[in-house]
Amino acid sequence: MENKTGFVRAMIGGRNFRHSKFNRMTQARRQPGSAIKPLYYTAAIEKGYTPATVINDAPITLTGGDGKKWTPQNYTKKYYGFSRMRTALTHSYNVWAVKTAIDIGLDTMTEAFGRFGYKRNVTDYSAALGTYEITPITLISSYTTFPNGGHRVTPVFITKVEDLNGKVLERGITTRSQVTDEGVAFLMTSMLQSVTTSGTGAAARNNYHWQVAGKTGTSSDHRDAWFIGYNPEFTLGIWNGFDMSASVSSSAVCAPIWGRIMTQCIRLDNKGKLPASSDPRYSFTVPDKVVSRKINPSSGFLSPNDSGLDEYFLQDNIPPALQDTLRFNFYPTRWGYNDSLELE
Repeated sequence: MENKTGFVRAMIGGRNFRHSKFNRMTQARRQPGSAIKPLYYTAAIEKGYTPATVINDAPITLTGGDGKKWTPQNYTKKYYGFSRMRTALTHSYNVWAVKTAIDIGLDTMTEAFGRFGYKRNVTDYSAALGTYEITPITLISSYTTFPNGGHRVTPVFITKVEDLNGKVLERGITTRSQVTDEGVAFLMTSMLQSVTTSGTGAAARNNYHWQVAGKTGTSSDHRDAWFIGYNPEFTLGIWNGFDMSASVSSSAVCAPIWGRIMTQCIRLDNKGKLPASSDPRYSFTVPDKVVSRKINPSSGFLSPNDSGLDEYFLQDNIPPALQDTLRFNFYPTRWGYNDSLELE
């Protein structure tokens, strides 16, 4: 999809139209797995989270409406302890995600999904791991929110219809709706860039040389695999699976495909030539309301001596230095930071 217009440059809904006319991009309803996380992580940032927010990725057990116990697990079956939001998204920590969902609440998730075009009433926390089904085109178009500075565009499949005399009978209209502001959208893009540089979506950069942000997803039963990625110009989503819901390998099968397709898209966009990797059309820009600060990688607080990791923040939501205060209201205090800090 073109981010600015919503025009769908290409769509493959199946392997063979003669074999099956069922369009899996627009008609299939599949579980998105972790590819759903950016939608409600956006709401978490709006509520005060930052890429440096720390939550304890440790075991938690919930009781469902049917009285059954549910203990969410990470893909690796391991727990990673106190981890920053950027790290949790980069490596797709599931327990971190469920605790975030608990913190922001089911109503907030429902409202956030609705803004992204995903009309679904969230009634349990398994939605945090993408157990609720969605059509691929809905999820893919929701990701256009991030490169568009917070505005989602709906897909346009037909630009216009003309009669024999060239009179335009129908014209595709770009529909934009504001989901969030540009600062929040950029923070999500920045974290999703980490997914493709050092996380689960790194294979998307194979033979692709421009900036990219994106997210992998795998359903809990391995029947759906995803990678949805974007640069400032285009958003491309890939789903892999079987109609009969047989298991596939993992989202790792999707990310390498993304890089090959997007490279050809850029080539066609430049009349057969490949622009430099630094071409500004394919590079993300930092909005004015976003600032960079040095943080302590363990606590997520500002580093008092200007050492540590660089991190982005909204200019009105910058954490204090650890020595300044141990109490503040824009971090999820339900889970704490480390064993020595006791926060309400």
